[in-house]
Amino acid sequence: EGYEVQAESDPKGVLDKIRLFVPDVVLLDMSVGDGGSDLMRMIHRDRRYQDLPIVIVSSPTHHDAAMTTLTEGADDVVMKPVGSSDRTEAPWRSSEWVRIWNGLTAPPAPPLCS
Repeated sequence: EGYEVQAESDPKGVLDKIRLFVPDVVLLDMSVGDGGSDLMRMIHRDRRYQDLPIVIVSSPTHHDAAMTTLTEGADDVVMKPVGSSDRTEAPWRSSEWVRIWNGLTAPPAPPLCS
């Protein structure tokens, strides 16, 4: 409630979608393509979106690769399945992302890029 969600399944269309929609946060699914690392770098390369929070959504099978994205610019990593118990503040989470995450009343909608 109170959130508008936009989804994009084509990684090439994500930047266009971000330019049109200007989201508060981007969820990138680790199981698609390169795991979101290249796409995350492309988003942050654009000065307008350098501070845009990016959260990697991953399955436990991609845990190590997902954790590596934290050193590459991701603001957080959330493991699937996502539930209300995941809404706890962790040291690496940006304050804006924590505000958004804690305000959710249901598991997050599908990622922007899936």
